[in-house]
Amino acid sequence: MNSSPPLLELVFRSCIFMTFYCIVHVIVDVLYARAATSKFRLSFSERISVAEKVCSSINAVYASASAFTIIFIRNSFTADAFNGANCTSPMSALLSVYPKAPADVGFISSLLDPDWFLPAYIGYSIYDCVTMYFQGDNHWSMWVHHLVGIYGAIGNLHIRKLSVLSTFALGTEITALFVNLVWYAETLDLNRPQQILARRASITAAMGDEDDTPLVTPTMTPSNSETALDKAPLLSTPPAASSPSDSTTTPETSKKSASKRKMRAAKKAPATLTLVLVQFMRTLSFILFRITAVPYSFYLVGTLGRTEAFSFMTLIDMVAVVWNGFSTCPKSLLAWDMDRMFGVTALIVQVLFGALNVVWTLVAVKVAKRDLRRYIAGSRGSENAGKLKEE
Repeated sequence: MNSSPPLLELVFRSCIFMTFYCIVHVIVDVLYARAATSKFRLSFSERISVAEKVCSSINAVYASASAFTIIFIRNSFTADAFNGANCTSPMSALLSVYPKAPADVGFISSLLDPDWFLPAYIGYSIYDCVTMYFQGDNHWSMWVHHLVGIYGAIGNLHIRKLSVLSTFALGTEITALFVNLVWYAETLDLNRPQQILARRASITAAMGDEDDTPLVTPTMTPSNSETALDKAPLLSTPPAASSPSDSTTTPETSKKSASKRKMRAAKKAPATLTLVLVQFMRTLSFILFRITAVPYSFYLVGTLGRTEAFSFMTLIDMVAVVWNGFSTCPKSLLAWDMDRMFGVTALIVQVLFGALNVVWTLVAVKVAKRDLRRYIAGSRGSENAGKLKEE
């Protein structure tokens, strides 16, 4: 039941999905991103993101659909495999479950197995790391997120245990759909060519993905936007008189200064109703899926892995079973095999992942509240302007 495909086959599957996402990226770039770059005055990083977020959405649907099918439809995580053998318990049986579909299911259903969606996630993460490298402006937490995800997927495929935690973690990928909607709603704004592009920084910087492309003036035409982006002064302000201290300014300090000016400008830019709505959807998805994923996975393990009611001791039992290599028999402190190494690090990463989800959710709530205030202020300003015009 838990027999693993050959290593080369798993590597080949990862390569297939990595190639698939690269092909999708190129197709989207050719068919839309190039034209959108001129129409919406996108930076090089944003042009990459137009296609990357299509791939991100595909990965989000595939990963979350697989996870939810395993958790809620197949109901794969139970302690039914416990047979009373030596050095086993309901907890060790639950943590050792590797959720494969029955052998008689079709190929389409088998695509929802970890032997497929974990290599797919590895392939997508490698592709996304390449795009992040070329963008050069992603927050360090996104690198950690992808690299740790690759490590966890490889570990899960190798030891074929602790899948209950990794599956719940992949279920949170569904929130990427709403994150991408927010990005598109803000960046691909039909009114953007007639506006000062101050809002570019509002979501990317707040979520740790700062874009330092100079902002442009409302008089710029789409035809010369790509060339002018490199030359346009920030917010169309006149250059300040040079001083002796300016000669010592480094590129790093200039970059930080430009980012701060963009954020100040973004705070004054109005938000649209569409942006407010997708911000609400993103925040709700974070609350429903990211905040609850890790606590609920631990609760599920604690509930199904013991015969009595859930308590703090169930978590202690879980840690002990993982420490002993998914066994109830004590193991020497120096007996570090692959089961213990991947199991212990997976528990640590899961806790940190839960903390990161809390931070991301708080940031999402903060940004949604900020844009709601901007939308209300912009609506009141338009209403007052209309009254003054009538008078």
